[in-house]
Amino acid sequence: MRTLIHTPTITKPRSPSIAICRLVRLFVRKASVMSSARFVRSLASATRPARPLASVRAFHSTPSIRIVHEVKSAEEFQQAVSHNPKVIVDCFAEWCGPCKAIAPILAKHSDEAEFKDKVHFVKFDVDALPAVTQALGVRAMPTFFFFKDGKKVDEMVGANPPALVTALRKLVG
Repeated sequence: MRTLIHTPTITKPRSPSIAICRLVRLFVRKASVMSSARFVRSLASATRPARPLASVRAFHSTPSIRIVHEVKSAEEFQQAVSHNPKVIVDCFAEWCGPCKAIAPILAKHSDEAEFKDKVHFVKFDVDALPAVTQALGVRAMPTFFFFKDGKKVDEMVGANPPALVTALRKLVG
């Protein structure tokens, strides 16, 4: 039988790998707490009431005219062109990428002081109104037609913002 002799041992400093493991565990705990806090915040934001779609224009007596009127029938199109002195018509398609890219630019121009009360902005889907599309001779999307007093005065094909502004200035001028 062996006898055990107890000798005092000097405790060595812990190895760096143990310290690193503890730091990693601490970091993981904090990260999971942070991500759960983010999750709680996202739930709280989901329960907030949604902002209204139409903006309220305080201190203005007139409603915002920043709108491009969407035409749903050939009669509406004829009425828009004949009842307004200067009209821009945007011929677009739902599946057209350039049409989607230039739509907000056209909406922005409809609110600019240079064009705001001088030009009536109209758009229609070429797939929804094939008779109007054929009558205008639309070959590509987007195509912009410019009407003055019910007569077509200019045409622009493609999503080119500088050319659109130039054509609008020409229509106004």
